[in-house]
Amino acid sequence: MFASAKVEGWHQSDHVSILAPLAVIPEYRNSEVDKLLMEEGIKKLKQMGTEMVFVFGDPEHYKKLGFVPEAESFGFAPPPVLADQRREKWMVQALTLKGLSKNVGTLVTSEFMNKNEFWQL
Repeated sequence: MFASAKVEGWHQSDHVSILAPLAVIPEYRNSEVDKLLMEEGIKKLKQMGTEMVFVFGDPEHYKKLGFVPEAESFGFAPPPVLADQRREKWMVQALTLKGLSKNVGTLVTSEFMNKNEFWQL
C-alpha cells in the first residue's frame, strides 16, 4: 500500500507517497511477488503524477527496486516516528526529474502511519 504524504518545507503542490510496510507470506518471499507489486504500484504512482516515493526498509532489498538509501542526505528528514532509527533504511525514489532536485523538508504522514509498530525492522 502506498499512502499519500507531504514534505513540510517543500513545494506543497507536489505529490509524494510513502510505502507502507510490505509483507509477503514466507513461501512467496523468493518468488519476486514483492518486486512485481512494487513495480506495478510505482507505475500507478507515476501515472497519478507522484514526484517521489519514500520507504523505510532493508537497503539491500529496496536498492534493487530503484530506491536510494539515506534520503535524509538529499534533505528529506524521516517522519518523527523514525527519528531514532537507522538512517540508511530511510530511502527515496524520484519518479520525475523534479523529484531529483535536492530539497529540504520533513516527510509528514497521516496519524495512522505514525504508529511505532509499523516501523520496527
